[in-house]
Amino acid sequence: MNLTAGGNAQHDTAQALGFGTSSILFDGTGDYVYAANQAPFDDMDGAGFTNFTVDAIIRSASIGSSQCVMSVGDGGSWANMLFLATVTSAGKLNFQASNGGSSGVNLTGSTTLSADTNYHVAYVKAGNVFTVYLNGTSDGTTTSSITLATSSDQFRVGLEADGSWGFNGWIKEPRFSLCARWDADFTPPTVPYP
Repeated sequence: MNLTAGGNAQHDTAQALGFGTSSILFDGTGDYVYAANQAPFDDMDGAGFTNFTVDAIIRSASIGSSQCVMSVGDGGSWANMLFLATVTSAGKLNFQASNGGSSGVNLTGSTTLSADTNYHVAYVKAGNVFTVYLNGTSDGTTTSSITLATSSDQFRVGLEADGSWGFNGWIKEPRFSLCARWDADFTPPTVPYP
């Protein structure tokens, strides 16, 4: 999946986030990167698409407002969202997934993140089990048998579709996978993804 920069999103060498020489810098107001190809997201509950993972290494410059890590769709409306992976205004991981109607999954982790700290975050759907992982350790889990919505919105990193909840800080190795990469605690990656 090729990503394109929007707004002022840019590679920045000030924060390598553990390996390599740079990460993507977002200023929290209109910066994002996106994938124009929507094929994987048009039929998330088709054969082979019931499991997925979004993960990245993040470093927030500030805590106190909701910040989008990755999304497909508008987090302000269950009807217009497929999934939304965020850090809440309270500094906790949050994972929302929609059935395209009036309800969906809304899972919030238990750990409060700190500003200017590197974290590996993973948001995983494995069958009916939704889990958020922080540095390879489960930070919250729930079960739901919802049928996921479809979406024609862009896959975005750093900003949801309606332009709100911009990420303020750095994100490295943002990845969407059509599988549940983890179903138990794990050692986070320490080298670039293949």
